[in-house]
Amino acid sequence: VLFIDAAARGSFGSRLSHSCNPNCQTVMMTCGDRVTIVLQTIRRIEPGEELTWDFACVTESEKEFRAAICLCGSSCCRGSFLYFANSSSFTMVLNKRHTFLDRNAMLLRASYEPIIDEDRKRLSAHGLKKAALSRGDGTPLPDWVVKWASLLLEFIQFELEELPK
Repeated sequence: VLFIDAAARGSFGSRLSHSCNPNCQTVMMTCGDRVTIVLQTIRRIEPGEELTWDFACVTESEKEFRAAICLCGSSCCRGSFLYFANSSSFTMVLNKRHTFLDRNAMLLRASYEPIIDEDRKRLSAHGLKKAALSRGDGTPLPDWVVKWASLLLEFIQFELEELPK
């Protein structure tokens, strides 16, 4: 979990508005030995158009979720700039498919299964490319770490599909 306090170290990006249909996204990248957050466009920006991004924050508090009213006005507006997932929703998925044994099995699989094209596509689709999959000096991470990252992303996709809407 990464928490950034814009009051302490913010840039113009901390002043951008939320939209449920954003034209920008944030991506974590390595630059030398530093991890940095980059704001990039995800579609053409028309002259005079406001730059927006999806805050993509999750709360387990229904009260906080209902108070976080979204005013973006897009046709796909969720009504809140937060996602709501109460702790029992996460616990339900974890108890069902991601037990201690499952997590260890995932680590074991990562140590012996080869990296396949599906893994590379999954990692790339989530923005994990060469810079994120290497050490600060550019040396690639061990294959088992790359495979494990792909397996974790596979579980995250499963979790998203299983969580109550």
